[in-house]
Amino acid sequence: MTVVQGFQIGDIDGCEFVFSRIVGHMLVSWDDTVDAGGWGKVRVIYADGSGKSVTQEEAQLNIDIGEWKVYRR
Repeated sequence: MTVVQGFQIGDIDGCEFVFSRIVGHMLVSWDDTVDAGGWGKVRVIYADGSGKSVTQEEAQLNIDIGEWKVYRR
């Protein structure tokens, strides 16, 4: 797996493998939970199976500052 340089959050293709300096391995995908107000947000799933939704702006900021690194094969 290699780090995707210059990843834009809008480029999520299904789900993406991410490594966070703080919480370790996780997956990110689009949150399609319309009734819970998640539409247009990014769903973050942690290694322990828990998760949360964050805004696209928050997710992109984490990538831009190097907190999150996106990996692809």
